Amino acid sequence: MPTPPSVAASTSAAGTRNASANEVARTHAAIRGMPQANTITAERRRGRRVLLRIRANVHVVLKGKEEMLEVTTLSVNPAGAMLVCSKNLTAQTQFVLEHAATKQTIPCRVVSAAKQVPDGFHVPISFDAPAPNFWKIDFPPEDWKPHDDM
Repeated sequence: MPTPPSVAASTSAAGTRNASANEVARTHAAIRGMPQANTITAERRRGRRVLLRIRANVHVVLKGKEEMLEVTTLSVNPAGAMLVCSKNLTAQTQFVLEHAATKQTIPCRVVSAAKQVPDGFHVPISFDAPAPNFWKIDFPPEDWKPHDDM
């Protein structure tokens, strides 16, 4: 694929074109006056993710048949989670998530395509409405930052 003129102009006089994908995206964003990809991602995230394994059940209709799938979380946030599921749930699939310990339920949807991994599929989900108390944990404050020495 030929290098766009904007990227070629940003390379060194020696002609090295080792710009990473992020550098290319930043160059194009600056030229077009668009926000950078990492800015867009930060704006979309509605809460802090916490790595936490919680058992849950997914109640979903697949191919016209109601199913209950046992899942665990990989990470959770006030607006959803990343689930580990034995079946692939396609993007925009709607379902009800049941917290296995509390039996509390909440309507959800699959945010984007699941990623296949050795233990099943990593399925990103979003609650239909934010529910910071669904997971029964205290999330870090929005302005929390980990220490640099970690």
